[in-house]
Amino acid sequence: MSILAALLHNAGAPAETRRPDDPAPIPDGYRGSLQHDLTDCTGCTTCAYVCSPGAITFRDVGDGCVAWQYDAGRCTFCGRCAEFCPTRALGFSPEPLPVSGDRWRHRLTHWLEPRACTRCGQPVRPLPESTLIRLYGAPVPADMAAQRGLCETCRNRLAGEAVKRGFLGQRRADEH
Repeated sequence: MSILAALLHNAGAPAETRRPDDPAPIPDGYRGSLQHDLTDCTGCTTCAYVCSPGAITFRDVGDGCVAWQYDAGRCTFCGRCAEFCPTRALGFSPEPLPVSGDRWRHRLTHWLEPRACTRCGQPVRPLPESTLIRLYGAPVPADMAAQRGLCETCRNRLAGEAVKRGFLGQRRADEH
C-alpha cells in the first residue's frame, strides 16, 4: 500500500481508541524483548560489534569472567545481533517489552563464567554442544568433542602435533 493510499484510508476512517484490556494485535515478525541463552553464549563479542546503538556491551570483571550487558532503552530492535550470533545464543521473543517508567527493568546482565582448560587449566568458554552438532552433525566426532574443552593455545598445540605426526608418518597412541 502506498503512503498516499494509507493516508487517504486513515483520513476517511473513524477515530478508534483501544482500551487497556484490548491491546493492538502483534504483527508477524515483531521483535519483542531480546532473549540471551547463556548456555550457548561464548562471549565472542560479535553481538556488541554489530550493535550500532551500543545496546549490547561486554565488561571484563576479572579471572576470565565477562559481564554481558543489554540495555533495551538503547536498542533499535534491528535484529543484527541475533542474525550474526555464531552460536545462536540471541533471539527475540514475540512479546513486547513491559511498559515501565523504570529504565532498570529494561536492562539485563548475564555473567559468562569460564571453565578450566582440560589440558592446562587456563580459563576457556567452550563452544556449546548445539553449535558442534550444527557444524559436524550428530554424533559429534570424538576428536572435535575432545577439543571442545581446550583453550586456544592447547588447540593450536594439538593441531601442530597432528601436522608433525602427518609429516613424520607417525600415529597417535590411541590409533593403533
